[in-house]
Amino acid sequence: MKRIIPFLSLLSLFFVTSSYAGPAALINQTHLSLTLLSFFGIGILLAFTPCVLPMVPILSAILIGQQEAGKRRAFQLSLIFVLSMACTYAVAGMLAGYLGSTLQTILQTPWVIVSFSLIFVLMALSMFGYFNLTLPSFIQTRLHHTNNQMPSGTFLGVAAMGVLSTLIASPCVTAPLIAVLTFISQTGSALLGGLILFVLALGMGVPLLLFGIGQATLLPKAGHWMDTIKTLFGVMMLGLAIWMLSRVIPGNITLFLWAMLFVVSAVAFGALDFHAEKRLPPFTHGVSVLALIYGIILLIGAANGQEDIMNPLAHALVSDSINENASDFTLRPPSALFQYAQSLPALDAKLAAAKKENKAVMIEFFATWCPDCKAVDKEVLSDKEVQKAIRGVKAIRVDVSERNPINTEIMEKYHVVGVPTMVFLDKKGDAFTATELQNEISKEGLLATLKTLS
Repeated sequence: MKRIIPFLSLLSLFFVTSSYAGPAALINQTHLSLTLLSFFGIGILLAFTPCVLPMVPILSAILIGQQEAGKRRAFQLSLIFVLSMACTYAVAGMLAGYLGSTLQTILQTPWVIVSFSLIFVLMALSMFGYFNLTLPSFIQTRLHHTNNQMPSGTFLGVAAMGVLSTLIASPCVTAPLIAVLTFISQTGSALLGGLILFVLALGMGVPLLLFGIGQATLLPKAGHWMDTIKTLFGVMMLGLAIWMLSRVIPGNITLFLWAMLFVVSAVAFGALDFHAEKRLPPFTHGVSVLALIYGIILLIGAANGQEDIMNPLAHALVSDSINENASDFTLRPPSALFQYAQSLPALDAKLAAAKKENKAVMIEFFATWCPDCKAVDKEVLSDKEVQKAIRGVKAIRVDVSERNPINTEIMEKYHVVGVPTMVFLDKKGDAFTATELQNEISKEGLLATLKTLS
């Protein structure tokens, strides 16, 4: 176990970083199965934090009571306990998802984003052991007393104890749990939020189920390795802080922060420990060294002004102009494809000019803090065929990064709820419904729409 934990920690760091910093968020309805599987794994890791694992035999003893119970009965009681615990977490997830649309509007303010990032940093410090986040002792005492008064051995009593034990155990994982709830709030989906925390709680309940089956013979003993789990979650908290800050800071600064996270974490997990008494198993040590090397590569990319964590050494798109009559087509940065309109009169003037030129119009509503907008830039608007097709229309971008009456007026006129959103007008200036883009903004859908318009 001591050898496995560092390896799992480094793999988790790779996974979390690619998920949060990549073009698509970890929470994605298009990849729902991957999302739920990921949070199930996170739940298993949460179950092995120092505060939770020692509760396993205690809670199992409460479930089974003083009566002798077979493995089947013990498993049934444990399963009821875990399901009730999962339902409690699911309610919290549904509330976070339901309030997501309201929270998203608030979180668009840069100072709020920075504040949440600082909260994640504080949570990381709590995971590193600098201070503890717990409920007041009198509340925990009351919860334990109420829990102990519940009837043991009955399904209803076990279910009630599952709900109460959720409140008891949650202070031990407060920092990770708050981070997950905040992240869920970005989706705006109550159903998805409930599913995520339900599955996460099922992962946390795996040790209880194992105890119900094998009477604790399958569970590892508590030890120093459990502190490594807390350190891993501290790293994940810092990753979340960087992910949120990426909305309001330059891309190369974000890449620099990711580089520092990789380098420091790899060193902390033993990348530079070559002494025989401290050295990790060969394969695990190799992974830690690779993490260190990748962090250095990210640092080089940040120094060269790059922004893509998955391709930090790529050459920047430096051409801001294009000769439309030239045989060689040069890719342009997505920002150079558009004319910009920052007021309704300015937008109306550009639309009038397009109508006079007998050109269709593509209006993109964009925000610098929007991860999906950046994903569209990278995966769709940076494509050569898409850039060629955009030449046939008048492309206008409305930057709504700042919430103000001017931007609100434009968004209300075109019924724009969130970003990124693309609005199309035909050559006569009439609204055009892009059916190919109703589910998501994809390269194929945008090409088909532009081909129809031009």
